[in-house]
Amino acid sequence: MHGRHLTRKGSAWVFQMRVPARFNFSLKSSPIRITLGAIPKRAAQVAARVLAVTASIHFERERFHDMAEASIRTPDPRPTVASLLRDDFKSILPLLRGLDDADRCQPSEATLAPRMVAAGLDGLADLVADRTTGSALARNQGAALESYFRKVITDEGTGREHLGEPPLPPREPTADIAKVLSVVTDMQAKQAAMEAKLAAATAVKHGPLFSAAADAYHEKLRLAHGDGYDELKYVRHRKAVFLKLCGDKPVNQYTQDDIQNFVNDVRHLPPNISKNPDYRIEDVRRYIAEAKARGAKGLSESTLVNNYLGKVKTILRDGCASAGIPFTLEGMRIVIPKGVPKARHRLAPDYAALNRVFRAGVESGMLAEALLPLLGFLTGRRLGLLTFLRREDIQRYHGCWVVPPRDSVWNGERWVTVPFKTDESLTYFVLHDVLAETGFIDWARRGSGFMFESLHEAKDPADTASKRMARLFRTAGLDPRLFTMFHGLRHAKIALDRELKIDPRAIRLQVGHELGGVHDNYGDHGMNRSELAAVARAELPPEIDLSVFRGLDFEALAAVRPRRGRPRRE
Repeated sequence: MHGRHLTRKGSAWVFQMRVPARFNFSLKSSPIRITLGAIPKRAAQVAARVLAVTASIHFERERFHDMAEASIRTPDPRPTVASLLRDDFKSILPLLRGLDDADRCQPSEATLAPRMVAAGLDGLADLVADRTTGSALARNQGAALESYFRKVITDEGTGREHLGEPPLPPREPTADIAKVLSVVTDMQAKQAAMEAKLAAATAVKHGPLFSAAADAYHEKLRLAHGDGYDELKYVRHRKAVFLKLCGDKPVNQYTQDDIQNFVNDVRHLPPNISKNPDYRIEDVRRYIAEAKARGAKGLSESTLVNNYLGKVKTILRDGCASAGIPFTLEGMRIVIPKGVPKARHRLAPDYAALNRVFRAGVESGMLAEALLPLLGFLTGRRLGLLTFLRREDIQRYHGCWVVPPRDSVWNGERWVTVPFKTDESLTYFVLHDVLAETGFIDWARRGSGFMFESLHEAKDPADTASKRMARLFRTAGLDPRLFTMFHGLRHAKIALDRELKIDPRAIRLQVGHELGGVHDNYGDHGMNRSELAAVARAELPPEIDLSVFRGLDFEALAAVRPRRGRPRRE
């Protein structure tokens, strides 16, 4: 409880008291309220008691006055009583505040405290008396006088001056200076620590140079995939071209404008120019300038975006990640210049083209040229995976011939990674029954080792297979600008299976594609018996001439090696 006559309004204390009924004839008057201010509760309680006593005395005085002069009482004396009370209350408030200040009087000499309090209260009491009598001085200077006498109580310097006491002795200068210096030194140390922390937080951490980042990325790929990894040569070349066009800077210092300018310039680089025997990286700017002057088309959009811009961004991103700094160009938007050739939509070989390829392969007299195109068409698998097939991998499963691919193989000297693209590429696939009918499967299962041994006599078997297949397709008269090469066999296989209405899940599993969704992954992750049979015994188009594969001597084909070097001119 705060007290009988005490309440709060926000942070301020308020004294309130009702006027007795004998002075409240209309019964409509509000309680008398005096705001004491935001003072301590104890001081507010003391002030409330004093005000209550003052009001009670005033009411009793009015009662006796009324009894003596009952005949001349005004009809409604309440306004006079209220106004007199408020005047009395306001006049004694300075004295009440002075009493509260007395607790804070703590001079350096204990004997001085009662004198300061007494002098201050005397002054405040005189001020109260002057206000009661309506003195002009109290009316005009009351606030200043109240402030002065309260300082006499609380401020030792003011109290000494008022009492005529000597002022406080000056403090020891040396001690003050030492204290100030200590504070200043402490503040300086804190400020220096804050500045160092702020500098560390806002400092720009520089990443490695682009050249160093490219070398580190190249080494990472080499250690992961081996020296023969095809991507390594592209990383080396793109690094050299970028440095010639954009210079060598920390990876986080390149801007979006730098990358856009690189794209604008390198787009004019003639396609496959790096394969020319007289190609020099030092002349890249000259190649670009000459091609631009001729109005040559330059790189295709696919090559520009994937093989140049994509690899540069990968190196920048990897360099930033290694240095632990953000890659600020992650979301940059690069504009592909107008006039960059779009990717040309090439066709999968039709059945007439397939017949020419099959015939040319058999006529080459070599096993890879004769059988790889047929395997590519019947299995829908990528050339790199077929290149690493081993004869002992052919297995019988649910009455069908299947091959579970390997992710790595022993080449007689070391383990090498099979060039598969995705995990789905390692799912088993079905060999069509026609391969058994031609005697190929029977021949393959009689031995062990790589199916196409001649390809593995080269340093990079998959690359060698790609070049030999491209040469074979050109020999068969397929224009690479119109037809896709070996990869087109994969498209032809998928198109045929769709035409035969083979289950889409079985088609995906056969060609090594990811399944369509969660539902397809339930149950056996491979094909069931009916799906295996549907693929193994799928009806082949009558337009395809498979007679060229019947009666072949596979052992003799496997023994033939391609002629080395360029053919002699007649």
